[in-house]
Amino acid sequence: AMQQDEEEVVGVDEDPLAVQRCATRWWYADIRAFTIRSVVIPLCVAEARALLPGGQDTGNLAKRLAMALEGLWGRAFVKLGTRCPKDALYEGRDERLLARLGDELRCLHRGGVSATDNELVSLFFRCANDAMCVSTAEEVFVLMRSSFRVSQDVKAALGSLAGYTGDRQPSGVDLILRQWVDIPLESKFRGFVCKGNLTALAQYYHFCYFASVVRDKASIQKRITDLFQQVKPLLHHESYVIDFAVLADRVLVVEIKPFHYSTGAPLFSWKKGSADRQILLHGPFTFRVTETANPDPMERHLAKFWAIFMRAYRGEAQKRGKTSPPLRAVHPNDAARQ
Repeated sequence: AMQQDEEEVVGVDEDPLAVQRCATRWWYADIRAFTIRSVVIPLCVAEARALLPGGQDTGNLAKRLAMALEGLWGRAFVKLGTRCPKDALYEGRDERLLARLGDELRCLHRGGVSATDNELVSLFFRCANDAMCVSTAEEVFVLMRSSFRVSQDVKAALGSLAGYTGDRQPSGVDLILRQWVDIPLESKFRGFVCKGNLTALAQYYHFCYFASVVRDKASIQKRITDLFQQVKPLLHHESYVIDFAVLADRVLVVEIKPFHYSTGAPLFSWKKGSADRQILLHGPFTFRVTETANPDPMERHLAKFWAIFMRAYRGEAQKRGKTSPPLRAVHPNDAARQ
């Protein structure tokens, strides 16, 4: 009976169209009032190719991007309709991220701070997310061309075209610019919806410990479930994964993802036969957050290059024998930035 129930959930395992069904173009207009202001730019074949490594803008995509950025007050988060280029920063050696981290770590040095591993990992992902803010067409091209995820999705879309009629043919690829909203790491959560029911909720950046998330867990859950009841009737999907940002003055839907094993399940597992999978499919509703700092977070959750980079700071701090006041004390402008 359990296996039969699992097979009834479309998309949970092998469904090649699951990602496309949750592309931004299919849900943004329905919940526009509850999500981040966005511009959807459908690309022709030539424009889609311009996003691949070594690609060239042979048309007017740069002009279209500049116009869209101007309409979003000059700062945006860029992604495809399917996925974002976060791997370019999390796994690459982005010069802007190196500069941001260098500035932050120098600030810690000047303050005499020896940060914990949990604080350093949080700092890395905060800086990496900040580095995804683009303000020019050139920054869009550099970021997208540096992402394997973007390359993978563009090539898949171009490879699935029924017939090639020329470079101006619609590619099926959308470029999305979203008005920049500062979302602190501790404010993002991932929900799992199966057959219309919110079965599970999890802290998105599960590898970071935030005392405020543990303390405010009940109020976070209420705010998210209240918003979910408003957006649920507007969405035409039955099963999906939904990301939320719980900000001081509002709760936003950040993204809709497929209810599919390829979608990350922080603090849960899609593994067949597991208790976690049964929760994701059937409930009872379960909300999980990280309640203690993870051991060795740099080794487990940072790419090797970045782990070495961050360990170098830690080693220098340990040589000085300094204590570790909270990072917030060293960054009084954090609240304004976020």
